[in-house]
Amino acid sequence: MKTIKLSLLVLLTTTLFLGSCKKYEDGPMFSLRTKKARVAGTWEMEKYFEAGVDKTVEYKQLVSSNKMELKRNGDLDVTLGGNYMGFPVTLTGTGTWEFLSGKEEVETNTTFTGQSTSTRTVYKILRLKNKELWVEVKDTNPVQEFHFKSTK
Repeated sequence: MKTIKLSLLVLLTTTLFLGSCKKYEDGPMFSLRTKKARVAGTWEMEKYFEAGVDKTVEYKQLVSSNKMELKRNGDLDVTLGGNYMGFPVTLTGTGTWEFLSGKEEVETNTTFTGQSTSTRTVYKILRLKNKELWVEVKDTNPVQEFHFKSTK
C-alpha cells in the first residue's frame, strides 16, 4: 500500500513539475539547457508567416538570406541578403539582444552598416529548442512569424 501511495505521489509531482516547465506556446515541454544556452547561436530563417499564412516563397524573393547570431554576451550580428532591381544586395548589422518579460520575449537593437540609428525589434518566443527558434514580431499588422533553424 505504501508503494502505491509513493508511486502516485511521484507521478503527481512529476506531472505538476513537467506541466509547469512549458514556457513557450510551441514548446518544448522540458529542457535541461538554459534558455540563454538555447537562444545563443547562429540562426537562419527557414519559414516566414504573415497573419498565419505561409509566405516563405514571397519573402525569399525579396530577402534570400536572413541570418543572425545571438552571442551569449548579449551581442548580435545580422546578415540580410537579397536582390534590389536585379542587383545582389547584402546588409550587415551589429547590435545587442536581451530577454524581456521573464524570458518570453527577446529584444534586439541593430545598427546596419551605413546607418546612424538602430532598429529596435521585440520578438515573442513561440518555440525555443536547441535547433529551432520560432518568433513572432510584436506590434506588427499583419502579424509576422519567423521560423529559424540553427546552423550549428
